[in-house]
Amino acid sequence: MIRLLVAGTLLALITYWLHRRLVRAPGLTGKSAFVADLALVVLLVVALAASVTGTVLDPAWHAHWDSSATAGSPPGST
Repeated sequence: MIRLLVAGTLLALITYWLHRRLVRAPGLTGKSAFVADLALVVLLVVALAASVTGTVLDPAWHAHWDSSATAGSPPGST
């Protein structure tokens, strides 16, 4: 969980820096500023998910969902 907080804080600071450089410095306003900020937030979420996959998030989470469909067979044998 600490890894998630550290990675999230670091990625949020990088996103803020990119916002300042790519949105505020050129003077974007209105819809174009919103779209640029939305793209930065989407990239933040994807980067955060990628940074914790395999450590905080179990990469075999789908096996729990698939096991109900294939009752009796071991996870990953579908």
